[in-house]
Amino acid sequence: MRSAILGIIVFVSGHGVWAEYRVYQLGIKQKPQDKAERMVLTTLDHLQYPDYFKIYPKESVRLVDHWMCRGRTDEMTPLCKKPKAPAADLPKSSELRSPASN
Repeated sequence: MRSAILGIIVFVSGHGVWAEYRVYQLGIKQKPQDKAERMVLTTLDHLQYPDYFKIYPKESVRLVDHWMCRGRTDEMTPLCKKPKAPAADLPKSSELRSPASN
């Protein structure tokens, strides 16, 4: 049993573990008929955002855009910027640099 647990730990630690998150660009309007809206970048989607950050009853939230980012968001790390190339033109994961192993 002990060797099985050790084997699992070695297997998992031997492979690169990647953290990912999604960034959402939301548009928030004071009133639905208003043309002006403020843009917000967040890791919460348009359904989660109003529950976490309370908004006024007449305000509306809409999803403008979203994209995937690699890495972590702890310690107040800034959110990644939107990639300029479409996803089809991005390199495959096998073509990305992997971290140096010791």
